[in-house]
Amino acid sequence: MTGLPPLRALHYFHQAALHSSFSVAADRLHVTHSAISHQIRQLESWMGKPLFVRSNGRVKLTSHGERLLQSCQQAFSELRSSCETIRTGLRQYISVSCAPSFLSQC
Repeated sequence: MTGLPPLRALHYFHQAALHSSFSVAADRLHVTHSAISHQIRQLESWMGKPLFVRSNGRVKLTSHGERLLQSCQQAFSELRSSCETIRTGLRQYISVSCAPSFLSQC
C-alpha cells in the first residue's frame, strides 16, 4: 500500500484529534503519551506538514489536521461498517408458510 502513512500513526492521530489531547488518546489506546507523540511526529514528518499546534501543554488541529481528521473519520467508519458486516455475516432469512397438512407429507 504505497502512498499511505502507517495505519497505526493514523489511528493514534485520529484518537488524539478526536480528544484534542495526546494524554487522553494514550489512555484510550492503552499506550504511553510518548507513543502517541512519536506516532504523531512520524505522521507529520511523512506529511511534511504540522497537524497540531502545540502550546502550553495543549494541542489544537491545524487546517491540515482538520482535513485529515475528516478523512480518518470517514475511512474508519467505512472500515468499521465493512468489518461488522463481514463478522456478523449478511444474515438473510426467508419465511416459508404452508398448510400443516402439506408439511406433514415431508
